[in-house]
Amino acid sequence: GVSLASLSSPPTDSLLGVGKKPSELPKTAAQKRATQEAPSEMLRVLGEAYHNLGVIEAQRQHYPAAAELFSQASRWQPSIPALDRNWAMASYRAEKFADAIPPLRRLLAQKPADTELREMLGVSYFMTDQYAAAAEALRPLLDKPPANPGVLYAMGVSFMKSGSPDLGAQIFTRMLRANPDVADVHLLLGEAYAEQKAYDNAQQEFRHAVELNPRLAGAHLQLALALVRDGKLQEAEQQFREELQNYPADVSAKYHLAYVLISEQKMQEAVTLLEEVIRQSPDHADAHYQMGRILLEQGDAAGAVERLETAVRLDPKQYYSFYQLALAYRKLGRTQDAETALKRFQALKQAKRTSPAK
Repeated sequence: GVSLASLSSPPTDSLLGVGKKPSELPKTAAQKRATQEAPSEMLRVLGEAYHNLGVIEAQRQHYPAAAELFSQASRWQPSIPALDRNWAMASYRAEKFADAIPPLRRLLAQKPADTELREMLGVSYFMTDQYAAAAEALRPLLDKPPANPGVLYAMGVSFMKSGSPDLGAQIFTRMLRANPDVADVHLLLGEAYAEQKAYDNAQQEFRHAVELNPRLAGAHLQLALALVRDGKLQEAEQQFREELQNYPADVSAKYHLAYVLISEQKMQEAVTLLEEVIRQSPDHADAHYQMGRILLEQGDAAGAVERLETAVRLDPKQYYSFYQLALAYRKLGRTQDAETALKRFQALKQAKRTSPAK
């Protein structure tokens, strides 16, 4: 199967390296003076001593300690042969992925054809949520994708999250051929199809995911969202409830279930859910908007204004909130405020209509 745990092991044991460029590392005042005053031979001895200790710790598989020792070595003698390689490997194995990135970049710049270095750099970007950088690093591997399922996973997610869902889908399809019964892969492939607006295919993959693992986080939620797009509100409602049964605190599932319930005119439960969403996530602009709409329909214009003003404060580009706010102002006799809100609504809607599609 595929798991994030598989990402923490580098492709081979032949690589090593780490974090910041030596010139960027902070130094104490004493270290600065020593660097300026000590003979170059002393600096070399100190650097090599730290480096040798780091190698010993790495051989013992004490990777966090090894990474710190390599860091110290770089402060005294950054030009030690193999220091970048050893420092990067120790950081990678210690799962200090942010520290592994700079030396891996330096190493890859020297050996751009080194596939193993490229895989490590891509995974390090992925593990630090730098998806665009991960996709860029891993893109040269598309002609011959790696066999490691962990690297494939990082590759597919990075493409999907950085604006290339078609490439992500290719990677996940490849993974499915090797791992047909892994629910996570079906979930990610479904998300890739949804990004491409291929909703029928997305729905099919989400169904596979929930069948394989009914408790997989996000699987029922994604299936429900696909069903909403297809107008299947009753089935979507059930899937949102399944997600909340597994994960009762999930804000997204609560909000979208409330949205469906509003469409089904089940207002009492919808209001209860929206209140929970706002308690959990006070900055949820859409939840405030929906509450404002409901209050306005129920005749509470003052309460609606309060909610809708909060919504537009939280998200000033949310044009539909300004329309509802204009209606609420008008019901309160605040004509000038209503005109201002309506103009804002029209301007934002026009800007959205004329903006390039993403």
